[in-house]
Amino acid sequence: MRILVAEDEKALNRILVKQFTKLGYSVDSCFDGESVFDFLAGATYDAIVLDVMMPKKDGFTVLTEMRQQRINTPVIFLTAKTEISDRVHGLDLGANDYLIKPFSFEELAARVRMITRDSTGNSTNTFTVGDLTVDIKSREVKRAGKRIELSAREYSILEALIRNAGTVMSREKIESRCGITITRAVQT
Repeated sequence: MRILVAEDEKALNRILVKQFTKLGYSVDSCFDGESVFDFLAGATYDAIVLDVMMPKKDGFTVLTEMRQQRINTPVIFLTAKTEISDRVHGLDLGANDYLIKPFSFEELAARVRMITRDSTGNSTNTFTVGDLTVDIKSREVKRAGKRIELSAREYSILEALIRNAGTVMSREKIESRCGITITRAVQT
């Protein structure tokens, strides 16, 4: 799964990238609101963690423009703005969730799982296709009840495919979702 972290506090940005990467996510990050659109032009994201108070474009403006452009990527606002009116405003603009700083990373990760689960129409962290089961939280894969060990790259591709079961995905779309490049094997 691919996440974009848009947070102008450099230390917090680095921590979020590190923690999400440890959980197996492919993570891109930026430090201002204008850069969000540069990243959205080049990749497809499963979720965006978006600070409200950023330079160049604040998070509220970024989300408004995203929704106007019909970019429906799930968004969690991560902000120090604590007023109820700010939370209501952010949610009314189309945010999927709103988390106030300081926060627990475990809670943020759970909220990311929740909004990405909601966007797929799945009500749990477990996806099943035939006898294949993928638990997104534990990253456990089973086929006919037997556990399968996968590399991080293999897991990333499988997760992208199972989240989009029933949809044909081009190589480019898989690469964008997973943050990888798929090379073709050459037979000699």
